[in-house]
Amino acid sequence: MIERGVILYKLIVLYKDIIDLESFEQFYYDHHVPRILKLNGIVKVEVTYLFPADEQQQSQTEPNYSLKSEIYFESPEAFEITVNSPEGVELIEEMLEYAGDKMIAYLGKEIVFTK
Repeated sequence: MIERGVILYKLIVLYKDIIDLESFEQFYYDHHVPRILKLNGIVKVEVTYLFPADEQQQSQTEPNYSLKSEIYFESPEAFEITVNSPEGVELIEEMLEYAGDKMIAYLGKEIVFTK
């Protein structure tokens, strides 16, 4: 039997065409993520490295997304409060300045199913 579990709210950020991955990782892991985790309403941050699933995808001229960051919030209200707080605004502006032309963001509602 499949059970419908927890509903999670998150900000999904896709990063494309990162030239200097080591420099990006140092900035993101050592500076940005610790500051995100200090914000009220944040549950966790997950980072996923993305690789083309097959050679056909690899040769497409579409942007090459190489990293996905998911920032989980306690609730939709927590998201609104957090991103509009002075600290949240500062972090958003910092990330836009650092990688604004290499990122795209989405809001997500994740529903977890388990067996």
